[in-house]
Amino acid sequence: MKKLMVFGVSLIALLFMINLVCAVRINEVMANPKDNCNDCTEWIELHTDSQVNMINWTLDTTGQKTNFSFYIEDFLIITGNKTSFLINWNVNESKIIEWKGIGLVNGGDNVSLYNGSELISSIKYPSLPENKTYSLLSNSSWIICDKPTPGSANSCESQTPDNNNQPDNETKVYLDAEWDEENVVNGKEFEVEIKAYNLKDRSYNLKVWIEFKDNDTVISERYDEENDEWKSGTYYVDNFFSGIGNKSKNMKLRIKEDYRKFLGTALLKAKIESGDFVLEKNIKVLEEEKPEEKKDENKTDAKVTTALSVNQTKSIIKLGNRNKTQEQANETSKEAEQENKQNKLKVIYESGSEKVKKYAIYALNMVLIVIIVFLLKSKKRDL
Repeated sequence: MKKLMVFGVSLIALLFMINLVCAVRINEVMANPKDNCNDCTEWIELHTDSQVNMINWTLDTTGQKTNFSFYIEDFLIITGNKTSFLINWNVNESKIIEWKGIGLVNGGDNVSLYNGSELISSIKYPSLPENKTYSLLSNSSWIICDKPTPGSANSCESQTPDNNNQPDNETKVYLDAEWDEENVVNGKEFEVEIKAYNLKDRSYNLKVWIEFKDNDTVISERYDEENDEWKSGTYYVDNFFSGIGNKSKNMKLRIKEDYRKFLGTALLKAKIESGDFVLEKNIKVLEEEKPEEKKDENKTDAKVTTALSVNQTKSIIKLGNRNKTQEQANETSKEAEQENKQNKLKVIYESGSEKVKKYAIYALNMVLIVIIVFLLKSKKRDL
């Protein structure tokens, strides 16, 4: 009886330990982070529903292994650079282990967790878009998640369908897109980089368009390089992608002339012909900057109408001003003559009033001379 009781207790303890071990699982993987350190912040999240002392456990990515001992209560994150990781994610520092040799492959890899020689958890993740994770949901299915949740329960608002558990030749094709937000200006053309994943050995027709958020009105057109013309975004581009694997290619877009006044957030969509996946991302359309008004350098000041300088010939045209007094006129005439002498200018035209100013002194001198001569002759006669 005692042996039976001991066996029962041992069996219960063994089942309990197995339950603890099985509770630890790979929960989320980011292989292609958006960072400035060559993917140094890629990470793997482990999760457990129980407390487990992970003594001498091993994490294995393809060709890379690390041994560690850690007490896990809920989650644990292994990353390539702990400092950089904490800059990007708000996670309890005590829950993070740094492993510089983590080496996740962007195009897909295997990740396995061992307790000694026993395989505890293993996944094969597909090619991941930048800053997206491969996440385990509560229904035990895996998805590519648009919003990573390190240190929290996996709950993705926007998901990319994944079929990693299916044979490789049945993995579905999906799309992503990137662009420079500052270049999306209404009235100008801009480029969008289209990325395709899991392509098979064939050609793919693709269409990319922008539409209003509240209805499906297409407001964009795309450039047809082959025919050198712009076409509506509703038309497919033949053979846009060809070949196996992951591809990326740029496409030129612009907002249609009919919607030149539109500004704000719209939807960018992309679809492969005969495929069931439709990419949908918010895109913000900006206003075109108006050029600054240039000053007309050819305009002249209104005051110049009384004295026009002709630089090419070093000559001047002088016009009189009837409102000036004779004294002012004489002074102006003297100043003008002095200026002409200094600049060696040639007078090409003078008005009548200017001539009067200029020769009045000579006329006055002549009159005085005539008077003096007349007086001298009169005096001689009297003698």
